[in-house]
Amino acid sequence: MSKRRFIVLMISLSVVLTMNMTAFATESMAEENLLHKNAKSSKNEIIEDHSNDAKKAVAHYSSDDIATLILTVTEGDSQELIDVKQKKREFKADTESSSINLPKNPEVGVRMVTESSKLIEIAFPEEVVKNTDCECINDTVVYNREESSVVAAVQAISSPQDGLEYSGIRQFVVIKDNNAPKEYSFDFRLPEGGRLVMSEHFKDGYTEDRGCAYVLDGDGNIQYIIESPWATDSEGNNIQTRYRVDGKTLIQTVDFNEKSAFPIVADPACYEYWKIEDTQNAGTHYGEWVEAVRKQYKGKGASSITANISTTVQNSVSGSIQLSVKKILESVGISASISKSWTVSSSDTETLTGRKKGVYALYYRKMYTKYYVIQRKYIRSDGQNIKGNTTKVATVLKCKRAVNWSDLKKIG
Repeated sequence: MSKRRFIVLMISLSVVLTMNMTAFATESMAEENLLHKNAKSSKNEIIEDHSNDAKKAVAHYSSDDIATLILTVTEGDSQELIDVKQKKREFKADTESSSINLPKNPEVGVRMVTESSKLIEIAFPEEVVKNTDCECINDTVVYNREESSVVAAVQAISSPQDGLEYSGIRQFVVIKDNNAPKEYSFDFRLPEGGRLVMSEHFKDGYTEDRGCAYVLDGDGNIQYIIESPWATDSEGNNIQTRYRVDGKTLIQTVDFNEKSAFPIVADPACYEYWKIEDTQNAGTHYGEWVEAVRKQYKGKGASSITANISTTVQNSVSGSIQLSVKKILESVGISASISKSWTVSSSDTETLTGRKKGVYALYYRKMYTKYYVIQRKYIRSDGQNIKGNTTKVATVLKCKRAVNWSDLKKIG
């Protein structure tokens, strides 16, 4: 197996239903409902549509309102938002081991380049692909459109949990009126051979049949678990919700009705975690030989050669990196940043007396202690970390802040 860098990936597909927004247009209801505890009531505009003598009201929420809503309903969870930077055609959220592209055009899916797998892309539901009003607010990218009853939003997230780390995306759908669809489809664009299956069609010993879904690689191995969906209304009542899979499309159904207490929050999630399982000391490792000095000797008389060097040394991490570089360094007792360097000065003198005529040189090389850091993959499901069968190895070179000198060498 070739050694390449990996990262941790977490995919979260979230649905936030905010129906009957007419009620929230009043100041008293805005104060009573969680949705509006941080939103400005002046932004709660009502758009009326008369058809068949039936009066329908659709609440309009700005992108600021949507971002506030999302931050409110996710308040208190353990995820941390990754800083989002604006580029010409997309927003970028990068970590030491991941690259996440959040498009400005929702016709393009959210793309994640991981070092534990090839490019994976999750498309937006078709109900939001025309929402071209794209803004990034507090690291939440919102895809809005005034006349649309459905709004999408995406966050790039990262968080350590129980010694495990992950990063990835969390997608939201905000449904603004009771006429919105009850089903939302997420197309998974996977590497060649990748598959999306329901758990009841794949008995793997990890989980019981409870409506979750798996992302498999080309060999049929589980890469990610998409946890079974859940939904609750604003009064804490459970709302019926479920998945089904059609090819590489994950479809979520939320069975709200006119008696439901809105807003309703549904949050299915998929996690992949990595944890350091062991570290192994592989002894001393040497860098490349570097010429320090050379000298011509005529083959007679007393003479010597002296080298004085000053060089910079630093620690390094290579191989398959699943966790943060900082955590990997700490596992072998290194508290310094990977960018920290030290200056090493050293000298060596060798006699030339009695040697043959020619050109002689002294060489030095840097010295390290070499470690192998074993990382194991876990799968997060229903609040439990399930030990997987995949391990990857990162290599740490811990500098000794010293050099090793060669014997005197005749080079000409």
